[in-house]
Amino acid sequence: MSINHSAYGNTIITNSPEQIAWDFNFLIDFMPQLVWATEPEGYHDFFNQVFLTTVNLKL
Repeated sequence: MSINHSAYGNTIITNSPEQIAWDFNFLIDFMPQLVWATEPEGYHDFFNQVFLTTVNLKL
């Protein structure tokens, strides 16, 4: 995480791409809904833990 101060007195906090990905996965895995992502070609590239548990998949 880096903290920057703008010329207007605002504080801007930025995270690394790895931290953003970790935060996203943490949040998505705690949602009780089934969550998945699909590429434009139709290939599935993300499933949350609830989805995997519900359909009994092991990745």
